[in-house]
Amino acid sequence: MIYDKLSNSDLLIDNLSIRLQKAMAVLQSTNFSELENGKYDVDGENIFYMVQRYTAKPVAKCCFETHEKYIDIQYVSQGCEAIGIAPKDNLTIRDAYQPEKDVTLYQTPARYEKINIVAGEFCILYPNDGHMPQIKIEAPEPVTKVVFKVLV
Repeated sequence: MIYDKLSNSDLLIDNLSIRLQKAMAVLQSTNFSELENGKYDVDGENIFYMVQRYTAKPVAKCCFETHEKYIDIQYVSQGCEAIGIAPKDNLTIRDAYQPEKDVTLYQTPARYEKINIVAGEFCILYPNDGHMPQIKIEAPEPVTKVVFKVLV
């Protein structure tokens, strides 16, 4: 997992794969507040992103997940949320892998870390990074988030 401010992304971009570099370049150059919710193509099924608007919710209504085919870049454009983080190996499967959605869902472990992501920050989540997005930090808050899917 990588977590940082978008303003610092130039410091790491050269050390990423070509696909991640391409996704980060789009992330750096796009004004997402002007886009409607939905899926946007960058390079077919190799790289695409989704603009999402929702209200962050209590942890009890959130779920840990992992992906096998795609690396996530989760960028908060507006608002803030927490994301639970735990190694995939420490998680217990709740719902088996769904290939059409590229997701496995897990029970919430007794112990995990949380990071607070505010507007202008992103995290890159690899297939071994269990993550539970959309958690409210204090009170439910509107969030605009962009999730890039980058083929492994």
